[in-house]
Amino acid sequence: MRNFKFLRIIISTIILSTFLSGSINAQTSDSTILIDILVDAMMNKELFQDCDAAILDFNKGIQMIENTSCFSSRRWEVVYERELYKGRGLCYYHNERYIESIKDLSLVIELNKSYFDEEYNLYNIRGISYFLLEKYQESINDYNQLFRIIKDDDIDSESIEGYHRNRALSYYSIGNYSKSIEDISIAINMDNDPNTKSIALALRGEMNFKNHRFFSSIADFSEALELKVDDGWYLNRSIAYFSVEAYGMSCEDMKKACNLGNRKACNLSNKSNQDGVCYPRERLTLIDNTQSSKTINLPIIIENGMKYVIITIGGKEYKFLIDTGASDIVINSEIKNLLFRTGGLNKSDFLKPNVYEIANGEQVVFETAILKSLIIGGTSFSDIEIAVGNEYTSLLLGMSFLNRFDWKFINNSLELKSKE
Repeated sequence: MRNFKFLRIIISTIILSTFLSGSINAQTSDSTILIDILVDAMMNKELFQDCDAAILDFNKGIQMIENTSCFSSRRWEVVYERELYKGRGLCYYHNERYIESIKDLSLVIELNKSYFDEEYNLYNIRGISYFLLEKYQESINDYNQLFRIIKDDDIDSESIEGYHRNRALSYYSIGNYSKSIEDISIAINMDNDPNTKSIALALRGEMNFKNHRFFSSIADFSEALELKVDDGWYLNRSIAYFSVEAYGMSCEDMKKACNLGNRKACNLSNKSNQDGVCYPRERLTLIDNTQSSKTINLPIIIENGMKYVIITIGGKEYKFLIDTGASDIVINSEIKNLLFRTGGLNKSDFLKPNVYEIANGEQVVFETAILKSLIIGGTSFSDIEIAVGNEYTSLLLGMSFLNRFDWKFINNSLELKSKE
């Protein structure tokens, strides 16, 4: 197939050269040299698959276009210019020189807009290059344009599936899980290969988890595991089960992952680990190998437009409102009494009372204290200054804690990144 493709390219080049012969200036030798350079470049690229040699040929042709006028009109010159830059851009991509590939392909895309029909494959290659350079929004923009210009009879369904999969990964990378789920779902519905379909289902399982759709996440991992056994998918389904308090199923999946050799799962299902899923004390979060150990991603619970996170204090989980207008972490008297009983607070931990202004503008006096420890996102923090209200006081996560981090909201999560 590759040889047939090569022959088509060479034949097209010869026909094009013959057609243009009447439009070439008297400087026939220059145009002939340019045609020979383009044919040599195409042979190196397509037949010999030697992109290093092809790039050298493309460079010669581009320099000649820039320095010599071989054609009587710009219209014919851009035909060769497009082929030279496109060929070099694709070779740069093949050689993983993505910045240079983007530069060349961008020039070709602009030429196409002015003189030719747009080529959707160039947006695909440039979109992948942007993704590999972690420029995810630029990648999304290219796939958006690709889908705008593509026609149903232009391309096979397998390629369309790949384009949706690629855009889904970019949406996922910027935390837009809803859009990511839309694209990966299209790809899944079009995919007839059990191996690639199982991978896409597992990816959607992660996306649904990040979007707090735990039951959908469980369903996706289950369908993926029917097609292919994977220790990581058992581990992730275990955590999804844990999130809906299906502790028995969570433990069972974690042990399956352990039996398949997943060391993380073995630790989390071990009897000696009292924080594991089989002996749970703390909320777990989905394993995310892309996150630095200095970064915490907290799932957000949204109720009536308000954002809450789970904080573990004294071995119990509580739902705290993220309040950027509050100066400190605020607990109520119920939690205070629990901490007194469990040794989490002593009288010596209390400081001077402080005056706080609450949401309605009223000023109130709260006790303040140094809390020995609390757990957020599986990470323990010690010596935290807190304010203590009465039994009706709302639980608040305030700025004294948030300002320890470079923090931001990313869709349905709160990212806490350690300050350098």
